[in-house]
Amino acid sequence: MILNKKCLICGKPLKIEIDDKTNKILTPGVFFTKMELPTKDAKVIKEYKSKELKINNEPVTVVEHDKYEEVEYWECPRCCADEIIAEETGINLHLFKQWIKKDFGERCPDYEKGCPVCEVYKLYDKLEELLEVQYDDEVCAELVEEERKKEELKK
Repeated sequence: MILNKKCLICGKPLKIEIDDKTNKILTPGVFFTKMELPTKDAKVIKEYKSKELKINNEPVTVVEHDKYEEVEYWECPRCCADEIIAEETGINLHLFKQWIKKDFGERCPDYEKGCPVCEVYKLYDKLEELLEVQYDDEVCAELVEEERKKEELKK
């Protein structure tokens, strides 16, 4: 059976092959789980800084809501492999883009040579393009599957 899904990270359409008998995902490199997310009409009931969860040494703000719904969470091979790619190359495009937005702001509507904002986004685009060529979906799927095998051996 083939399911049409979408990567929740990048929005890329996914064609997921599932074994009809076992319900096992046959498409290599994809990630799937079910998770609880607040409904659109949910109200915040509690908000606090986590003592355990930190990002860049800063405590994460945890927000609890009154209503949740279970949703499917899918990631394409490329998004699954982002952490592996960052370790191999030293380039984390997600963090780089966050830094650009924080320090330079949003991308200009039109490119203008010499504009610092345009030039830093041009650099980002070039890095993204180079990584896309080196790490296509097939390579990313292999990386993810290798990592899964390593994790299974640890158990």
